[in-house]
Amino acid sequence: MVIAISFIITIIFQLYLLAVFLRLLLQLVKADFYNPICQFLMKVTNPFLIPLRKIIPGFYGIDCAALVLLYIVQFIEISIIFGLQTGGFTPWIFLGSIFALLSLLVNIYFYLIILRAIGSWFQPSYKQPLYNLILVLTEPILRPLRKVIPVTGMIDWSSLVALIILIALRVFFSSFVV
Repeated sequence: MVIAISFIITIIFQLYLLAVFLRLLLQLVKADFYNPICQFLMKVTNPFLIPLRKIIPGFYGIDCAALVLLYIVQFIEISIIFGLQTGGFTPWIFLGSIFALLSLLVNIYFYLIILRAIGSWFQPSYKQPLYNLILVLTEPILRPLRKVIPVTGMIDWSSLVALIILIALRVFFSSFVV
């Protein structure tokens, strides 16, 4: 029973964390917020972000309120799951929440790069809202790699190299998650 409850709690919290993280990343890359997906993310995250922004200001274009919200939601999730499974609390949850967020960020980019690679096989329209956001989000990661790794023929190896780096980071961060 505890496993089923933990699973449901994890799904709910992770979906909300994903929405807040995507909103933050889309703000950082200055995505088009008239995109319907961006509009959805804004409606889902506004109930908690707007009150937090009244207390926590932004800093050099970084939405600090979103960062705080991410940490609070992750901390609550880990605390609930850890409490359900062990019946207690450990101070490591404070640090574990940071590593869980870093692990989530790596996972987000891992799947975005895979979606970008698969989408490129189908010659998608750049007016398609989802694919456009994937391009905008992954370009800051892939552009520096393209400067170092030459394109051979018609193959862009930057996605593969990025995925290898992200897998290594995923293994590293997951070893610190509570």
